[in-house]
Amino acid sequence: KYDKKPVEVTVKVEWTKGKGLTAVPSYNKEGEDTTNGIHFENFYEAGGKFTPIATKKLEGRVLTADQFEFKLYEKTDGKWGDEPIQTVRNNENEKGNIVFKPIEYNQSHIGKTYEYKMVEVKGNEAGYEYALEQYLIKVTVSQKKDKTDELEIVPEYYLLTKAEDGKETTGEPLDSTDKVI
Repeated sequence: KYDKKPVEVTVKVEWTKGKGLTAVPSYNKEGEDTTNGIHFENFYEAGGKFTPIATKKLEGRVLTADQFEFKLYEKTDGKWGDEPIQTVRNNENEKGNIVFKPIEYNQSHIGKTYEYKMVEVKGNEAGYEYALEQYLIKVTVSQKKDKTDELEIVPEYYLLTKAEDGKETTGEPLDSTDKVI
């Protein structure tokens, strides 16, 4: 972003006998001391968004809008939050799209990886088996190589499992067709 403060320059022109014309500029920039000249400040603000998505599959019945609920948790300081950062339901079509609100990043996030956990909320409707799987989404934020003000945001989805010792583990990243809950 560019400095939007206007600068008023006043030039006082004087005639001095033997020297001729002299020009003495003075500057006025809103709210700033200009005795040592004008200073312009530009700001760099890179940004980008990531939208967590998945697909709900229902066998034996037609999937309807808002039939299933999903929660998204964020890992902070190595621990999953107690409360979800977002809760959504499947979209209004039989495709079962699960679309969370975009998560925004800025230049303070460059060089960092963020982790999110996506889970289905177990309902109590008779005859349904709810998905017990949990999915980990690792989001890496970096500066684009062309140095634009847009960040490179790379998500990787994993099936989250528990090892025998109770610790969470993942395998290889899932491809785009594997994000089915």
